[in-house]
Amino acid sequence: MKIISKICASIFIIIFFILINFTVIFAQSSATKSLQNLGKGTEQSNFAKSESHPESSRRTGVQSISSVFLNIGDYFIYVTSSIAVLYLIIAGVKILSSGDQIEDEITKQKKNVFGVIMGLIVIVLADEIVFDIFFGKENAGGPSYPGEAYNDTGSVELVAKAFGEEVAGIYNAVEMFVVYGAILAIIISGFRMVAESSSDEAQTNAKKHLFAAAAGLILIGLAEGLVYIFYPSPDEDIRIDRAFEIIINITQFITGIIALVSVSALIYAGYLYIFFYGQDDMIDKSKKIIKTVIYGLILVTFAYAIVYTFITLQHNPQEIEGIEFKY
Repeated sequence: MKIISKICASIFIIIFFILINFTVIFAQSSATKSLQNLGKGTEQSNFAKSESHPESSRRTGVQSISSVFLNIGDYFIYVTSSIAVLYLIIAGVKILSSGDQIEDEITKQKKNVFGVIMGLIVIVLADEIVFDIFFGKENAGGPSYPGEAYNDTGSVELVAKAFGEEVAGIYNAVEMFVVYGAILAIIISGFRMVAESSSDEAQTNAKKHLFAAAAGLILIGLAEGLVYIFYPSPDEDIRIDRAFEIIINITQFITGIIALVSVSALIYAGYLYIFFYGQDDMIDKSKKIIKTVIYGLILVTFAYAIVYTFITLQHNPQEIEGIEFKY
């Protein structure tokens, strides 16, 4: 009897839930028709034909669900971006209001700001990779990735190119901000060297910041060119001629900087000779500056001649695209 009672109870429960499901389905259908009729009377948009996300798939059966996920992703990006901007503002306010503890506060906020920026980059990349490539970007006016990126070699190449363009855009934006930051650091360091000329410690710190900013600018300028030497476009081999071009450009840049510094040093040495004539220590300092400038110019001339000779032995300069030797 107990077994029969359990079977009957189970059957009753199953029938009960089936009836509930049918009731919900019929109620939903009725509500939908009522809302459609209500929309017709008020000349508003139809309940069953609401607008989908502009980047959702156009395939039957996929449009609605992809639109839901895309809308959720957009809202998530908006919220996280707003929080990230607010966090950056708070970090800036903390730095400005730290007073004498500004150095410690900058060190503390560096990691936080870096984490926020990296999070924003990951969010942007996720949007482009997942939504545009794997979900499928089928809107008019842009490339089409119908969610089938790995069906054939051509699709893989197209997706890889699109991803490379997105990454290039991101690191170009990062380069821009870093360059502006380096220029600002150089200006601040120069101002501190002038304003705190009596403090040896301030001079040393300013020089460190100045050299670090200059080195960072040089690395940023060389980064893309160096990578392009070993990883050119898929249909090209390693670009040795690009390496020669970079070497020549670096040599010419260093030569120009040294020439500018040499002229400034000679002017300073002449100033010492004229206004401190008769003071042996200042005259000796002026002579040392002149000798150092002469030795430096001789070394630079030999270095440039060696680089030019090496390049011309390996390649005819006219055959190296983009290289222009300046005599």
